[in-house]
Amino acid sequence: MPRLVFNNSFDDTGILITLRKRGLFGGSVVPPNEWSEVAGDSAFAGLARILPLIERDGADAAIEGDGVRLSHRVVADLAEPQAVSLGLPPSLPFSLSIETDKLITDPSFTIRYGWVETANKPVSVTRCGAS
Repeated sequence: MPRLVFNNSFDDTGILITLRKRGLFGGSVVPPNEWSEVAGDSAFAGLARILPLIERDGADAAIEGDGVRLSHRVVADLAEPQAVSLGLPPSLPFSLSIETDKLITDPSFTIRYGWVETANKPVSVTRCGAS
């Protein structure tokens, strides 16, 4: 039985998702119009969210070659189960820490922010892709 795997690549305009069918002797790309038929229940959450967007006018989701291109805005709006079902990474386990000095009306008012993990340990990150 072939195994189905979502692959993705990203650039400044969004994320391109493709579905590959892998078998014992290689594999093949599954066209987007067949995804809902072959992907099964494991991909239902994500496909139910993105496939209707392709039918709408606009650049948020479109068939591109053998895949579907999603805008970064659409990807950022996906719930974690939807994203994971499309082969995208899960949400980050970090929290945003925001601290202020003085009152906002004070000329020397400052804001410090950064990502932290458990026990408020700082995390160094660089944004790449959906925000």
